[in-house]
Amino acid sequence: MRMFPAMMPELAELARLPLEQALNATLAADPASQASLRGLSGKRIRIDLKGLFSLDLLPMNGELVVAGPGPDAPDATLRASPLGFLRARMRGDLMGRDIELIGDSHVTVRTARLLGGLKPDIEMALEPHVGMLLAHQVGRLWHGVSDELRRFADHRLRDNADYLRDETDLLPYRAELDLWFDAVDRVRDGVETLEARVRRLTGGHR
Repeated sequence: MRMFPAMMPELAELARLPLEQALNATLAADPASQASLRGLSGKRIRIDLKGLFSLDLLPMNGELVVAGPGPDAPDATLRASPLGFLRARMRGDLMGRDIELIGDSHVTVRTARLLGGLKPDIEMALEPHVGMLLAHQVGRLWHGVSDELRRFADHRLRDNADYLRDETDLLPYRAELDLWFDAVDRVRDGVETLEARVRRLTGGHR
């Protein structure tokens, strides 16, 4: 027996508005996610929950518009499925063929940061429209994938920082920063000592 119905345009339309409302309600209370959203303005992000529905997220005017898949190619696409998520969990390799985030590298990282930071109550939003069982499964899948996107974004940002340090010398290592801060402290202490001596000498001539 199949746990999920085949993907239907009707299901996407039923989920579209409540999902948009839930995402924007969470977004309005999360300044960090608002900052991530600004970096995605004008982009098209496709959410393809295989076997369930496919929708596009359109960041504009500080909000997310949720629409049906448009004819334009998305800038980033997140693909996941309930069974694929379970397989990925068992392997311990979540960002792989069962959960994919593809597209422009900068957009995918920003998308991962945005969706990884949002925690809307998907189940509550969808239940009146698609039923309790399906709402529960979509909510569970969404939050599981969201956690992995947050880890993926953190990993990519660490990789980029390592690259800038190792290949371009644009970012210093922590040890180098500590040495620099120590040197600054010594210079500041020396200046303060010199100022104190000057004040004593000046006072002695009065």
